Amino acid sequence: EQNYTKPAAYQYLLSFFPNVPPYEVRMLLNCHEVTFNPGAILVRKGEVNNEIYFLLSGIMEFIVSDLEIVNRMTAGSMAGELSGLLNSAARGTYRAVSRVKALRIPCGMYIEFLKRNGLYDDLKKDINRRRFLQSTWLFGELLSCPLKSRLTKFMDYVTVPAGEAPPDGDNPRLFIVENGALEVLHAGRKVETIGPSGFFGEEKIVKNGPIALQARALEETRGYTIPADALSEIPIVQWKLLETLERRLKE
Repeated sequence: EQNYTKPAAYQYLLSFFPNVPPYEVRMLLNCHEVTFNPGAILVRKGEVNNEIYFLLSGIMEFIVSDLEIVNRMTAGSMAGELSGLLNSAARGTYRAVSRVKALRIPCGMYIEFLKRNGLYDDLKKDINRRRFLQSTWLFGELLSCPLKSRLTKFMDYVTVPAGEAPPDGDNPRLFIVENGALEVLHAGRKVETIGPSGFFGEEKIVKNGPIALQARALEETRGYTIPADALSEIPIVQWKLLETLERRLKE
């Protein structure tokens, strides 16, 4: 008869809002808990949603069909947060994959909560970076909102001139393309062209020794860098980096 989802949700929300008084976080937990069956739509692309859904259990998908994005999200994720905060059309569709339990938080209440705790302006800045991470294959799956929020603190925005390599240094950094394109070279031969949401720099992050891959911008390319240390304890990201490295070395 015990309900274990609310205590877990409380811990997720505390990690998401570490400087907010616990009683404020508990106020969000008073929102109605709703259940969705597999295949149900939580937020549909193009709609202006009046409610944000905080996932308590189960798995949902974030789908942007025109960009071929289908990313799975687990407990601690939010559906419709950006569109709810900005009162704009949802960029993608959130659909339940399994049976899903979620807190249904009215957008007005969520915005008031953020403003009352001095978080609204910073979160609006942060949310664009979280939305970018959500749109990538590398970070879009099975990463909670608090984890993506922490990653945004390490992101630096850089511009790579045409013909040059992404920024490098003593500390390995992953470069993720926002716009523009890179070509990846193995032994001087092109093995892949990377466009928006693609990444480079995995070799220095997942292995030691001589570097076999290089990259250069085909045009002026902008994107984000994230240091290797920020990724070291995210198993699914490490696995995808290794998988990508092995594929590129075999090309």
